[in-house]
Amino acid sequence: MLGSESAVTVDESKAVGLVPAPGDVEVHHPNILHASDADTSPRRRCGLTIRYIPTSTRITSEEQPFVSALLLRGDPGVNVYQPFPAYVPGTHMPFAGAGTR
Repeated sequence: MLGSESAVTVDESKAVGLVPAPGDVEVHHPNILHASDADTSPRRRCGLTIRYIPTSTRITSEEQPFVSALLLRGDPGVNVYQPFPAYVPGTHMPFAGAGTR
């Protein structure tokens, strides 16, 4: 991920620029090459990667339960999963089903 390089030469003159406004969200397919200049603003810029796998896929990391493995539905299958974080009213944004786990 970070620090990865393309196996082919990329013609950056054909790149398409995208300048999101503060608060915007950019969503792309993980196989699309993307990059950005350094963030020089006083506010943080963050990214989020979400991956879904069937519970029949074995997580082979030595760290068990794997740091980002959450069982969203179904039978746990072959893996061990992290417990869901506790919902804290007044700290977390409320959502449908908050505090029901």
